[in-house]
Amino acid sequence: MAGKSVAARRDYDGQVGPGRGSDGEQSFAVLADDLLADPDVTEGTGFGSNPGLRVHRKIFAMLVRGQLVVKLPAARCAQLRDDGEAAAFDAGKGRPMREWIAVSEEAMANWPDLAAEALGYVRSTAAR
Repeated sequence: MAGKSVAARRDYDGQVGPGRGSDGEQSFAVLADDLLADPDVTEGTGFGSNPGLRVHRKIFAMLVRGQLVVKLPAARCAQLRDDGEAAAFDAGKGRPMREWIAVSEEAMANWPDLAAEALGYVRSTAAR
């Protein structure tokens, strides 16, 4: 997937419609389909039973309450939060996780690039 944006491969607007689940569920399914073309990416669960994507058995993206949740470096997460592009993610333990952000359905156009960025980040950390 390197060098080619996921966003360039898929028109998300054409993939959603009545009877296909929520917009978030539909978009995550399309996103997952694109990312699963990478042989290192596997489908499974995120935290708990949320649909998720993994690289080398490490979670990098998941769908939680209709939002895309991705793992990125803490500084990048802070930047996205400060810019209003994402929100802190709390896995239900009462405190935000510093390397995880939640991107709303309203910012769905950003999902492909952020998921690809998360894939690259987690792939690089798994190789260490």
